[in-house]
Amino acid sequence: MNYQGSIELNHNNDDALEELFNAVIIELLSDQTNLAIWLMNEIDFSLFNTQKIGAESPFKGSNSVLAGSGLLIKVEPNTINELIQTFSTGYLTSEVLHLEIEVEHSVQFEAYDHFECIFFGNKISLELLNDLKSRGVIDHYEISEKES
Repeated sequence: MNYQGSIELNHNNDDALEELFNAVIIELLSDQTNLAIWLMNEIDFSLFNTQKIGAESPFKGSNSVLAGSGLLIKVEPNTINELIQTFSTGYLTSEVLHLEIEVEHSVQFEAYDHFECIFFGNKISLELLNDLKSRGVIDHYEISEKES
């Protein structure tokens, strides 16, 4: 089944954003995972393989154009814990304007406007979404099937 959809975060859960990011980045971790991120202010990402990008998303199939410049981060298994730790210090809620996670040349997770609009692709399992819902991390998700 090929699907995509949207997620509504549980805004009553103070840890929901970090829990969602952690679960998604771990689920999507592969040797072909990249994170594009646009920030309010600079964050120290010196531990990671990064590249500056402009306002346009570098990912095929994405037509996102954002204010300012972004950063492309190669997500690697040997630094995933450090990446999660970097974002667990409150940066997700205060500094991240927009992010996209690409796996195997396909955008699989997008969050716009400080995570007000969140979209996912078919590499996010329904089991993960149901688990996040049952734990109160997300209020709900909606699937919209698409043509293969």
